Amino acid sequence: MIKVKKTDTIIDIISKINEEKTGNIILDFPLGHPILHNYVSLKILKTHCGRKRLIIVTPDITSRKIGKNLGIEYSLVKDSKFYEEKQEQGNILKHNFSFSEYLIFELKKYAKKTKRFFIDNKNIKYYTSKYQKQQSRIGFFLVGLIISIFLFLFIFYFAVTKTYITITPEVKVKTRGKNFVFQESAKESILLPENIIPLVKVSKMISLEENFGATGIDSSKIKKSSGMIRLINKTDEEVNLMEKTRLQAKNGVIFEINNWVKIPASEGNKAGTIDVKITSQIKDVKGVTIGENANIDTKEILSIPGLQENKDDIYAISLEKFTGGENYVDKKNISNEDIENAKKVLEEKLKTESLKELRKQIKNDNIANNVTYEILGINDIIFYKNLEITIPEDVKIGDNKNSFILKGKIEIEAYTYNKNSVITKLKKVINESTIEGSEKILLIDEGSLRVATEIYRQEKPFEVKATLEVESFIIHNFLNDNDNYVQKLKSTILGFSKEEATNVLLNDPKISNVKIDITPFFMDKISNISDNIIFKVSDTL
Repeated sequence: MIKVKKTDTIIDIISKINEEKTGNIILDFPLGHPILHNYVSLKILKTHCGRKRLIIVTPDITSRKIGKNLGIEYSLVKDSKFYEEKQEQGNILKHNFSFSEYLIFELKKYAKKTKRFFIDNKNIKYYTSKYQKQQSRIGFFLVGLIISIFLFLFIFYFAVTKTYITITPEVKVKTRGKNFVFQESAKESILLPENIIPLVKVSKMISLEENFGATGIDSSKIKKSSGMIRLINKTDEEVNLMEKTRLQAKNGVIFEINNWVKIPASEGNKAGTIDVKITSQIKDVKGVTIGENANIDTKEILSIPGLQENKDDIYAISLEKFTGGENYVDKKNISNEDIENAKKVLEEKLKTESLKELRKQIKNDNIANNVTYEILGINDIIFYKNLEITIPEDVKIGDNKNSFILKGKIEIEAYTYNKNSVITKLKKVINESTIEGSEKILLIDEGSLRVATEIYRQEKPFEVKATLEVESFIIHNFLNDNDNYVQKLKSTILGFSKEEATNVLLNDPKISNVKIDITPFFMDKISNISDNIIFKVSDTL
């Protein structure tokens, strides 16, 4: 600090400033000094100080108004150390120190204090005579150092608020497709055009032997049920029923009339009636052998299937309990219907089993050759040929057997393609359609690969053009701090309470769930500094 006397001129003051080698220029003016109110003189002093801070210690209010416009600082405090410490405090407030920067700053500050301490105590004799006093000052210095270190630790480990937000993003399903030409004539090569996929023909021959049950019966051994019924006609016209006209009971049993019958017309309120005998057929309406089910009770209503439109006016009622029906327990006969049905069943089973065996063969070849071929999923891509179904010589229509055996064989052919090759090319399409930096591919569902559209095909050589599609699962890239969407979210919740921030984030269409953790633990507010808000993505995805 430079003490200015009342008699000092501008030249005297400049000389004193030149003698001040280091630090800021602090001038202690006496009250009423003429330079304090002289704009030109103050301008000269400020210019002469250059980059150094010029601080004038004076209570003169008028001087303050003049000098502040020139960048001169004013104070009532005369201690030069106060200004050095004040400058350091200003640096702390103006600059957002990192951990390492603040540590270096503190070390430099204490180095300056130590240097100043030894400079102020150069006189050994004076230091010796004031030993006790200096020892006390060292103690205070060490205590201050320790307190500062603890304060430093507290600030960076407890007082600096950090917000960690774990986000479960909403998953968006995107379907992407590409047109491919599948060619039987093409061969696997890196020189093939991007949209050409080679086809490989595969085939498999299988044989099967199946046992089938016979359903035919010997009608001569069936014991039928019979009984008397009364036919009722409520119409005003007589009804003629021909021989073998069918009647149906409620349980589905079918009976037939043995002879021609004429039912008289009704007379007034009296219905026309006639009593006749009926006999059960071999099978009911479901094709099941009747047996004891035909022994219906008395007063059971029977309808005439051929006269459904007049079923309420023309019908029959049983006059007694029917007898004679017995369940058939003899062996079945092999019928022509049994043989034809067995052929159809065996053909379908041959096709099903041959396809299953072909897929198994492709799978084994894939494992052996470390490839991923599969059958192209379009219509009419699987061909069956050389179907042969053989009836053994000991199987004849009419044979009294409960079962019989048929033999058959078939050849299956199909075209396969390299699934991995298609998936790789579709992944490229998906990557190109993803917004870089904002979207992130969570998963490509290879199992969803399918043929969406067949565009054309030719037979020789076999070639088909089709659109193949695959589904991908996309999430927003919340880990990219440079993304505008992420920055906007962080800015929106600055200073919010944990509950408010949670509600805001859950209302965002790209977020499914959030978990917010704030440090230190006693804080409940989101950090006011965007860089102190850290987004994480949940591991449960």
